[in-house]
Amino acid sequence: VDYKTGILHADFNKVIYGLDMQLLMYLYLIKNTDIIKNPNFTGMYLEPIMTNVLKYSYGKTYKENLEKEYKWVGYTTDNIKYARMIDNNLMTNSFISGLRVKADETFYSTSKTLSISDLDKLLDITSNNIDDVIKSIKLCDFEINPKRLGKNNVSCSYCPYKDICFMTN
Repeated sequence: VDYKTGILHADFNKVIYGLDMQLLMYLYLIKNTDIIKNPNFTGMYLEPIMTNVLKYSYGKTYKENLEKEYKWVGYTTDNIKYARMIDNNLMTNSFISGLRVKADETFYSTSKTLSISDLDKLLDITSNNIDDVIKSIKLCDFEINPKRLGKNNVSCSYCPYKDICFMTN
């Protein structure tokens, strides 16, 4: 779980370009440490903090609105057994946003879940991206190569050094 003032970037198509990999990098580090042997992942989440304005929901108490605002946001692996290990209120009042369980102990199709094999594929892509960066650093290859998705330059969105790359006047 990562604490964030921002939002979840949930487009895994960007991972192939080395973007939106923060939560996957945490799992990569856990998977590749000698401290934890054969980890089983339940999910990856952001915990929203410091929200500017508490959203009002008609008929809900302040406490209910607050609990909704601070639910974890992310993806859960589609293994109900693992999900129960971190949240024993899955059926009634899960603290994971967008996660709903049917009476037959399966996830609703609208739940934000990933299969273990899909998560493994994402972790393989993340690993390859990390390896590519390591190789580039060792070769002193620091090519200015901002990433564009369509017409949007997504690499420079938050970079305070964009004037070095002639992205600003």
